[in-house]
Amino acid sequence: MKLIVNPRKSLAMGRRSFLSGAAALGAGLSAPAIISRSAATEASVIALRDRDLPFIGTEETYTTDELMALNAINDDHVEYLKETGLTDLGPGRIGAMDEAGLNVQILSAHTPGVQNVSGQEGIDFAYRLNKQLVDGPMASYQGRFEAFATLPLQSPEAAADELERAVREDGFLGALTNGFIGKKALDHPDFEPVLARAEALNVPMERTPF
Repeated sequence: MKLIVNPRKSLAMGRRSFLSGAAALGAGLSAPAIISRSAATEASVIALRDRDLPFIGTEETYTTDELMALNAINDDHVEYLKETGLTDLGPGRIGAMDEAGLNVQILSAHTPGVQNVSGQEGIDFAYRLNKQLVDGPMASYQGRFEAFATLPLQSPEAAADELERAVREDGFLGALTNGFIGKKALDHPDFEPVLARAEALNVPMERTPF
């Protein structure tokens, strides 16, 4: 990326010179015209500065047959999820990303993931989903996919352990939760072990409102 030295300083000096010169000459320029021109200039400098930055989509939903069997409302909902491409973690999704100019997607499981599945079933399900991501699309398309872990939040201690494993072993960026866990919000004391572990790992716990 080409380095631009002090673009804001240059812009500020240019605006001051332009405004003072216009005032001295009695040019009669209106304020909106001046603001529009300076804003356009600044926008072009920002675009030039940021032209090589990657575009990242956060909370990009994916689903699997197993997740749909758990969370889909009915058969029509299953068909809808398939039609929207949420099951595609291969060439179709990569093609859509390329067409949209999106460099990276941060994947997260279809609402509400496995967070309402209790006991060992939920613990195993969360681990299986997370490993499917890291061994599947994240390995096949390196650099194009990152992920938020799905956690078995009905078992908070196990959820904290899975968060740490996913972050340390598989490079996940944090975790995503969906609305209420059962009838409890994420700030309920039961989930303190998970929040404390996220803080220790210095990773986010993203939460959707749904």
